[in-house]
Amino acid sequence: PGRGDLLTALRGMDWKALVEAQVAMRSAHGLALGQLAWQPVVDGDLVPDLPRVRFERGEAARVPLLIGTNLDEWKMFTATDSRRRGMDEETLRDYLTRTFAVDDRAHTQHEGTGEGQKTVEEALALYRMQPRGELRSAGEIWAALQGDRVFRYPAIRLGDAHARSGASTFFYRFEWKPPLAPRRVGACHALELAFVFGTLRSPAIRPLFGVSSMAPKLSRRMQDRWLAFARSGDPRTGEGDAWPDYRAESGEAISLGGSGRAHKAMGPALRDFWDGRDQTPGEPELPG
Repeated sequence: PGRGDLLTALRGMDWKALVEAQVAMRSAHGLALGQLAWQPVVDGDLVPDLPRVRFERGEAARVPLLIGTNLDEWKMFTATDSRRRGMDEETLRDYLTRTFAVDDRAHTQHEGTGEGQKTVEEALALYRMQPRGELRSAGEIWAALQGDRVFRYPAIRLGDAHARSGASTFFYRFEWKPPLAPRRVGACHALELAFVFGTLRSPAIRPLFGVSSMAPKLSRRMQDRWLAFARSGDPRTGEGDAWPDYRAESGEAISLGGSGRAHKAMGPALRDFWDGRDQTPGEPELPG
């Protein structure tokens, strides 16, 4: 059928049938945890090039950017996966070796080499301890590293490119954790959406947010800032708003749901590590 006929047919389908088809397709391809079955592709038309490349060329400089990540992004993928949350050190090292090898595939193949082992040891040294000094378990190391690898560092690199072109750039880190599961769920991927859209009272997700009085206040604060950004290109809502302009390399992020203050988007040691691996993350190839 023609494009118009296809769109008409898709729009006329029951949404449940579309979801079931997506689930079946994902299962048929045997995708690993964390891989996206449906995502934009460079087609030379709607998406003429990698967005990151266009930002680096300064082609988006006329558009203000609000960008950020959540403190515990990867915990969304492990919250219901006790096997990965409870992995041992040997499994963690295997995951890291294979993941870094996938990243390096377009460059130097490190898998099974001394260089690859050096990368694993460096990563473990950086992620072994939490910022406050507590020792992380193997599963927590994996979640923290994957959150930085897949979400935080790419966002920082994009923010750096945009700010370097002279464009208005604002970076945030969402840090609110649900009272009923602060360690297991944490400030995981997509948790901030309910705050941005004001759906904390939705029956499907309300139990996650409990009876915390902080959540509705944070939601209203975030909505005010997102709307201010939509109107003016600046999320600051008045005098005394601590959200700083983001500057390349040494940029600061505002804490949402945490201290409320500005802090480094990523510490220098972690920045050096990921800058040294400055390449688009590959999808992790994990055991089934």
